[in-house]
Amino acid sequence: MPAANPTRTRAKAPARKTAARKSAAKRQNIEPLAADFEPIELSTEADSNEEQLVHLFSVDGKAYYVSAAQDIGLALRYVKVATTKGENLAILWLLENVLTPEAFEALTAIPRLKPESLAKVAAAVQKLLLGGMEAPKA
Repeated sequence: MPAANPTRTRAKAPARKTAARKSAAKRQNIEPLAADFEPIELSTEADSNEEQLVHLFSVDGKAYYVSAAQDIGLALRYVKVATTKGENLAILWLLENVLTPEAFEALTAIPRLKPESLAKVAAAVQKLLLGGMEAPKA
């Protein structure tokens, strides 16, 4: 068997800069939306501020809390569920996504949970999440 030649290397293909040049050219031809328009920079990083909790409901004296901070991404998903699946399924989806598993289990374990009590909890979560905006109607 012939020995491998360590000095032999494969010739590299010339680097393709065409796509980069085209992107740069496109960027140069973009007109601003307005003279005073500034691009909006978004971040996926969470705020470093300590999360503030709100006492949402109690079951037999045990308090359950949710975040007071608005999660706009969650609010957008809630609106989508409400408009595509209906408000009843959207409220269930919302409670499952906002409440902790322990809080959701406590709520669903109440043997004779009254519809008006559930409606109060759901309305409070909607208000926290949507910032007081009216919930979508399906």
